[in-house]
Amino acid sequence: MKIKDIQKHFDNYKPDAEVFMICWDKETFNDVAEMTNKEWVKVVKELNNYAFDSMSYELIDAIKTELKSVRRENE
Repeated sequence: MKIKDIQKHFDNYKPDAEVFMICWDKETFNDVAEMTNKEWVKVVKELNNYAFDSMSYELIDAIKTELKSVRRENE
């Protein structure tokens, strides 16, 4: 996904809305696998088709854990 596509997505949000976002660029993965820009573009296009279901469940669990922690702090 290109930055301009992400910006379009955020046009629907109010400017002061709080969001959680995860982004990676090619340099993030240099330690794992060096790749060319052309290879990275192909990888990103394929990854955009992934569901990432297991990652979503882990994220939901992380949100629930952090929410419990926040609520304990506020007691």
